[in-house]
Amino acid sequence: VQNISSLIEGNGNISIQGRLLAISNIKTFTTKKGREGKVANLTVEDATGKIRVVMWTDNMKYMNRIEEGNIIKVTNLEVRKGYTGDLEVQMRPNSAIQVMPEEVAPDLPAYEEKITNLEDITEDGEYNVIVRITKISTLREIQKDDKTLQIITLDIMDKTGSMEFTLWNNDTKLVETLELKENDTIKIIKARANTRYEQVSLSNSWNGRIVKGDYDLPEFKPEILKLDQAKSEQENVCVIGVITKVYDTITFEKSDGSTGQVRSIEITDDTDSIRVTLWNKETEI
Repeated sequence: VQNISSLIEGNGNISIQGRLLAISNIKTFTTKKGREGKVANLTVEDATGKIRVVMWTDNMKYMNRIEEGNIIKVTNLEVRKGYTGDLEVQMRPNSAIQVMPEEVAPDLPAYEEKITNLEDITEDGEYNVIVRITKISTLREIQKDDKTLQIITLDIMDKTGSMEFTLWNNDTKLVETLELKENDTIKIIKARANTRYEQVSLSNSWNGRIVKGDYDLPEFKPEILKLDQAKSEQENVCVIGVITKVYDTITFEKSDGSTGQVRSIEITDDTDSIRVTLWNKETEI
């Protein structure tokens, strides 16, 4: 077993042992041969430092045997430079993970999973939260530096407040993989807080994890507005109506040269009618 601080890029067949600080959700990808692959990340700390452990498809059998706070021994690893430029260790098909007794590393700090209320998240950093999902947006795509980014935003709440939680790119698949639905209660481990335009929001981090569970949180009951109560500049309103008119989808060119779609529908209830505008992916419903 080697100390994490002594690892050198290119080393192979090495073993490390330490406290398991973080476990990411399993994510899927398509290989060059068109097959589905799986990847997950662990963060392990010993007395000399921390490192990312990358798990691949053949290693996923260990995911249901470990949890945050365990002391683990990971064998037959390769040391490589990750996409951030930092060193990481990657598991091979014949690598193994063993949960060790606490006595093997008595000097390591105990693992603490602190849960933070949403109202107490006021600055950038990593937080663990337990929340209820109140809304899941449709998948959106934006262009940035010649790349297409995918986004799904979850509106979340706890007993102290509400906030947005954003999934980016490959993480958007977690909505389907975890079968997330509105009104589900979840624990988000290592959510990353960012402040933009003086407003704090959360996003999923590379080593973060979403855990569905039956957590004790206030129920969410959206207020249904009658259409004659809908006023200009209101946000996050919920209405119910019958579709009485559907307009054709219009394709337009954005300022960055990409194309977008817009479509309108008209809905009616027993008090009034109103036009609803749909953008991009939403125009396909």
